[in-house]
Amino acid sequence: NNNTVRGFTITRTLGGGENNIGVVVASGATGSLITENVLTNNRTAVYLNGGTTQATISRNLIRNNRSGFVAPDASYTGYVIEENNITANKTFGIIFTGSSTIDSSLVIRHNNISGNWVSQLENNSGSVVN
Repeated sequence: NNNTVRGFTITRTLGGGENNIGVVVASGATGSLITENVLTNNRTAVYLNGGTTQATISRNLIRNNRSGFVAPDASYTGYVIEENNITANKTFGIIFTGSSTIDSSLVIRHNNISGNWVSQLENNSGSVVN
């Protein structure tokens, strides 16, 4: 809890067929801060595991990954995703999948989400993103 990842360049060093995730916000974590990083050439740059609270993801450069953010399972309470450059990813800038529950406290603001091939923000959860 209360972990900070700041100032790193996180990129895949394995072969092109390998799966990897740049940063995982683990289930049960609270108070995570991911800021001022470069996340590039990963399968997924940021994986938001369910059941986490109070995470701030800000001022990161997230580019040339397969997916920028993936939110695959369960609820996200108190998340702030702001001031990131989420560009040129091969699929989604941000995706919430069908099993995600999006809490009304989620804040997505002041991001540059552009040039992602499939979609900038995809919401398949059935919940409203404010």
